[in-house]
Amino acid sequence: MKILLLVSDLYKNIGGGQTVYKKIIEDTPGCEFYYFIENEKLDAQRPANAHPVKKIISKKYCTSRELIPAYLIENLNQVLPYAESVAGMLFDVVDIPDYCSFGYGMREIFEMYGVKVGRFVLAMHGNISDSIRLNWQSQPYLEAREAEFQQFSNVDGLYAISERYIAEWKGRKDRDVEYISPTPIVKESQREKNIAKNDQKRPDLYCIGRMERRKGNDIFIELSRWIDPDLYDKSYHVGDADFDNAGVSSTDRLYSVSVNRGLDLNFVGPVGWDELEKIFASRAMLVLPVRYDTLNLQVLEALFNGCPVAVSNKAGVCDYLDKEFPEIPYVKIDFDNIYASVADIENILRNYDEYCEKLTSIVNGLPLFTESFNMHQIYSKMLSKLAVDPQAMGIKLKRTLYLKAGAISSLKESLPDPVFELLKRTYCFFKTPLREHVKRSFIAPLAFKVHAILDYRSRVQRLRDIFNMRESGRCEISNKLNSLYDLGESSHFLRKDIWQAIGRLERIQENDEFYATYLIRTMRSMGTAAELPEVLRAVERCGMPHTAKALDAMYGDPEKTAERVYQYLKSAEKRNMHKPALECALEVDERSSESPKVSIIVSLYNAADKIPVFMTALLQQTLVKKGEVEFIFEDSNSPADEYAAIQKTCDNQVDYYYERSQGRETIQCAWNRGIAKARAPYLVFLGVDEVLYPDALEKLADFLDKNTETDWVMSDSLVTEVTPEGVLERDVMPYARSRTKDVDKDHVYLETCYLSWVGGMYRKSMHKKCGYYDETFRGAGDTEFKNRILSKINVAFFPETLGLFLNYPEERTTASPMAELEDLRAWYIYRSLGGVRYAFEDRPIEDAIALFYKCLGYRKSYCGHISTDFDYAYALSEYISQKNNDPQWKEWNRDICEIKEILKSFDSFSQNEAAIVTQHKIAKKYARLKMFERKHYKLLNGERDLHYAATNDNRYEQHSWMWRS
Repeated sequence: MKILLLVSDLYKNIGGGQTVYKKIIEDTPGCEFYYFIENEKLDAQRPANAHPVKKIISKKYCTSRELIPAYLIENLNQVLPYAESVAGMLFDVVDIPDYCSFGYGMREIFEMYGVKVGRFVLAMHGNISDSIRLNWQSQPYLEAREAEFQQFSNVDGLYAISERYIAEWKGRKDRDVEYISPTPIVKESQREKNIAKNDQKRPDLYCIGRMERRKGNDIFIELSRWIDPDLYDKSYHVGDADFDNAGVSSTDRLYSVSVNRGLDLNFVGPVGWDELEKIFASRAMLVLPVRYDTLNLQVLEALFNGCPVAVSNKAGVCDYLDKEFPEIPYVKIDFDNIYASVADIENILRNYDEYCEKLTSIVNGLPLFTESFNMHQIYSKMLSKLAVDPQAMGIKLKRTLYLKAGAISSLKESLPDPVFELLKRTYCFFKTPLREHVKRSFIAPLAFKVHAILDYRSRVQRLRDIFNMRESGRCEISNKLNSLYDLGESSHFLRKDIWQAIGRLERIQENDEFYATYLIRTMRSMGTAAELPEVLRAVERCGMPHTAKALDAMYGDPEKTAERVYQYLKSAEKRNMHKPALECALEVDERSSESPKVSIIVSLYNAADKIPVFMTALLQQTLVKKGEVEFIFEDSNSPADEYAAIQKTCDNQVDYYYERSQGRETIQCAWNRGIAKARAPYLVFLGVDEVLYPDALEKLADFLDKNTETDWVMSDSLVTEVTPEGVLERDVMPYARSRTKDVDKDHVYLETCYLSWVGGMYRKSMHKKCGYYDETFRGAGDTEFKNRILSKINVAFFPETLGLFLNYPEERTTASPMAELEDLRAWYIYRSLGGVRYAFEDRPIEDAIALFYKCLGYRKSYCGHISTDFDYAYALSEYISQKNNDPQWKEWNRDICEIKEILKSFDSFSQNEAAIVTQHKIAKKYARLKMFERKHYKLLNGERDLHYAATNDNRYEQHSWMWRS
């Protein structure tokens, strides 16, 4: 029997599909197997019944008389080199792996080349569409999925080694699929050798497999951070790298993931069976938190060789083990709550030798390799069945020259693999549109400026066209608004005109929040009180009287602004110094310890479904395990049943206090309630979408123990995007606070995220001297609290990533116009002259001077570039000039005033002058900015990185995006 395998370089490449095919060839000597080679050497070691066929480069392409989607025709073109390479030959079976998707049209193409085939058979290893769907970059996969469905429907026979995968496909189309037990495919070794693992070395953690995202390599890194580092030595990724369309390697991506978590990860390339056997025989544990896997042969190979394994329940091998070998122990990672597996993995690592002896003893007592592997019988069975009669596709072949393909083939043959891979990555890089690379390059700011200047004319014309649009009905107003929103998102000029136009239309529609938000933006940008009485009334109608008072203080009387702002802030401070006790609807106290070290205050609203993941993660805390932590749950009259979830996850495990309010309350009110009930000297505040790495509480509390002058200690933290179940999807950004070389508490005035709660801890006693949270806020109360107390506290930064944000796919209250309006009295008011006086009146003037210099060039905690803050620099320079008669400050003040006017002019160019005149003015103003940059760099003796580029100023980086009503 002659079998053609549609695979290339079978004895060079490594993977699950290759492993199956090699086993089929070795255990079926009655069949002659043919496969294709591209880079594999002709004299490579292979069985006698394995015959290589040189794959040629076809000079033809497919067309069809029938109406067939273009992507199906493109897939068929991939068949041509295979068919042309075996033209005129005869095969009983053509075996196609289903990670290819061109099997549906092979019949006609093979007939065109005179290849006679008995049956076309599909080997079900795993679809490429699943890899595309779950890959690092979001890419369309539906076309591949449809091609796979057509292939599944049109082949003559099917076989698979995963019952779960068979059931998955039968749910789409009911066809007979031959099941092959995977046990005989796994290589047998001398397992008794693996008992001798007793030495002093701690076990290593391994994630083995191609570094596709579906294999869960990033989740492996996340788990490595949660596992006690004292229990393992190193963690390794073993397997091929994967490349996205932009040429970015999965190795680079995973390295970034590990750096974000402070881990030192080791990357190993693909290895053969001999190297894998050495890993399994060493002090190793396999951890495979896969997002999706049809089976996973490595799990069986590891277990059958006495190597402990933790694998996600998303892998089909779990069904196989539970059904066929329930005696074999392994850790099944619950993919919907990966943190629950940490304790089980740690128990294995803690008792590694004992566990391995038990595992090896069980495996050696099982008759694993008694099953026969008769592929000849399966092929014969498929040959005895009727062939599928698919609809004719009307395929024709035409000749073409594949110069690119020929060049690539020649390069593959002539260059070493590493060199070829480097060239491929370089080609992919330059294949991506140049614009995308410019955005990421060092010339991006310059390129953006040139583009913005040249684009100014079209922006002016577009704005004029929008202004001429009709407003006779809600539909027309909506269209006009959307046009303004689109223009506002793409333009850094004319913002005043755009915002005012949006505000006017939102006022017509009686959208007070949006109207007030955009009009207040124009006030901040231009320093004028446009339509202040109407805006004040709109803010009042939004139920924000305190924000209205702050707005009136900032813009109501320009001659007395500084004093009015100062008095407003002092009044807010006095109002929040004390908080009365509040009644509650339900109170449950399950605390046994009178003197915990840390109180974790958790605010709850519609959070019941997230509590299991949240508590599973927090129970990993080393201080929780020592019994030194209490949980304070504050339920703001949530419609969900949080208390039932808390009882299920907390009872008999931790001390906790639960309180339910009589009505809906703000998060600041919930926090104040928690502070009143907390017994510990140190406080931590979390929502159920925020967790801490296991050593966080102990490290932060130990820091406060040793540094009695510090009130608030803040670590780095990481924002991640997660699934609805809380499973890592991707890293969004790190808050790398400690990586700023001169970081101190005053960075908070420039970028509020330098001080936060996730990854932070402070002393409860701080509230006695500084006051409590302002309960009148709905979204920005945390920002206001930081700015109000900052001058009175000492802050230290801890140089590790300890906090983790879990961004579930849902809307957030803080991402809204309401939160921006509240930021007026939470942040912007502190950036005025009166706010600077409030912050620095009891501090040395040198502190204000140091912060002024930071305004000229600083790094936001979540960014890598240099930002500026000339509005705040102006307020600081005004304050310093009043306190300091040094002529130098008069000059600094003049420079900052001019820079501020330049930035203001970018928002308010005249639309009446010729575009070429305005473009010339823009260019001159940019040149003037650069002149100031050079001058200030010299004045500061080159001690600060400066980059005056307008669009990197806080005017553009804060609240310049579009809220769409």
